[in-house]
Amino acid sequence: MMQQSVFLSTGDPLVDTTIKIQAVPVPELRGKEVLVTTRALSINPVDYKVLKGSFPNKAKPEEKGWGSDMAGVIAAVGEDVKSFKVGDEVYSDAILHSPFATSVRIPSHKVGIKPSNMTFQEAATVPLAGQTALQALRDHGKMKTGMKVCVFGGSGGVGTFALQIAKALGASYIATTSTNKELCESLGADEVVNYREANVGEVLKGGDFDIVFDTVGGKAHWDAGRKIIKKGGRFVTIIGDGGSMAKTMTRAVWRMFKSNFGGTSYSIFLTKNGSGDLEVLREMVEGGKIKAVVDGEAYKFEDDGIRSMLEKLMTGRTKGKLVMEVAANN
Repeated sequence: MMQQSVFLSTGDPLVDTTIKIQAVPVPELRGKEVLVTTRALSINPVDYKVLKGSFPNKAKPEEKGWGSDMAGVIAAVGEDVKSFKVGDEVYSDAILHSPFATSVRIPSHKVGIKPSNMTFQEAATVPLAGQTALQALRDHGKMKTGMKVCVFGGSGGVGTFALQIAKALGASYIATTSTNKELCESLGADEVVNYREANVGEVLKGGDFDIVFDTVGGKAHWDAGRKIIKKGGRFVTIIGDGGSMAKTMTRAVWRMFKSNFGGTSYSIFLTKNGSGDLEVLREMVEGGKIKAVVDGEAYKFEDDGIRSMLEKLMTGRTKGKLVMEVAANN
């Protein structure tokens, strides 16, 4: 048996009747899967949105595990797995595979070798946020050496990685919005605009940025982005305008359609998780180009610890990522 946090009903994830750690059978492996003994976990906004019922979930109540980022040690491999072995230290964005548990069954193509110079807790912060930032800049922003980049929300989970990855990919100038000036500058930002004290669009107006990456969302960021981006530049977002999914996607589709006729390119995307980009991130970490930013001490893998972690995340005021320790003897 293993311990797994499951949600018994959708709703307020801070209520003790919504999520609970339970004893469940260790999952049986199929051919191309690995079983990982969990050593550390990290969460992302998508996690509490799943718990609140913002996304559909057709699983039976007893099957409703949840979570996204994890790091641990491979305990078993499926008969068709060739790239990993028992004992490998790995990390993964294991969303849809219920990683908030002491053991996790994950398809091997969604697992990467953990950076050797990171602890398990540090490594658990990387997969979803790191891959999101990498794909936003490299794939959707078409990042090239010498480009100017602006990141909205530079001190958040994705933003802290975006600043570092922009620098690693050769950005000539990086601006960001945050109230945490010192942190953002330490991660590579050349200019930090305090959005509480200044109008971002006016301060950075005419900055001719090649890429504006919005990690915060809201129409105000799209409006500001249009003021600061160069002609033919690329606006990339993972949130859109916010509000209902229908409203967000309708506006996104219209902006993408308009971009076919010149002007600002608009992209909204979902992160693709895979071993390839986890390997790219591992090389960046081991090469000293990116590091984890952890907000506070690690939480404990217990019901109260999980709720405290979610409560902190839901304030929207975290610096970097939150992590949870899973004891090796669980």
